[in-house]
Amino acid sequence: MRKYYIDYLRVVLMIGVIILHVSANNWYGYVETNRWIVFTIYSAICRVAVPCFFMISGALFLDDSKKLEYMKFAKNHIIKMIIVLFVWAMFYQVYALDGNINVFTIRVAIKNVLLGETQTHLWFLYVTIGFYLLVPIIKVYTNSASKNSMVYTLLIIGMITIGIDTLSMLTGTIPVIVSNNISKMTLSSGKYVFYFLVGHYIDKYISLKDLVVF
Repeated sequence: MRKYYIDYLRVVLMIGVIILHVSANNWYGYVETNRWIVFTIYSAICRVAVPCFFMISGALFLDDSKKLEYMKFAKNHIIKMIIVLFVWAMFYQVYALDGNINVFTIRVAIKNVLLGETQTHLWFLYVTIGFYLLVPIIKVYTNSASKNSMVYTLLIIGMITIGIDTLSMLTGTIPVIVSNNISKMTLSSGKYVFYFLVGHYIDKYISLKDLVVF
């Protein structure tokens, strides 16, 4: 059964992401002005949009009523997303070469894409691929997990991963040994797994769709 409340939520979140990017792009140019305050407020409010997209993925992919066919899932989601990422990342890499295209520069461009050293906004695609690789494993757990075990899992993952992220940002004591995009693609950024599981928990136990009226 189609979850229409998710369709409505997606529309709101897409608008939020647009507002977030516009605010972020103009944020540095108006420091200590009224515009800077406005951009900061909009940016702060709309940052919830990205975590909510991960929650939506959790609600859809981890739905207990849906049987996951691994090969079909890999073909329809993982492989397609890898192709999309490679094409767009290479597009930006080649564009940045400004006509200086040869065997060496193309090899460097491909290396940058594989290492995640690409445009910042492409991080979402790297993370999405990482999630798609984990979905079959996570779904095995959620299909058999009780409500109490889900709560315990969310508490542990939330405290550890978000706590580590916060400590890293505040102290700079946890080094990043790979590119930022690749680090987000791995389990080291468990806060995204946390959002993923939260989306499933809300959809399964809180019935958010009954609270949204259209």
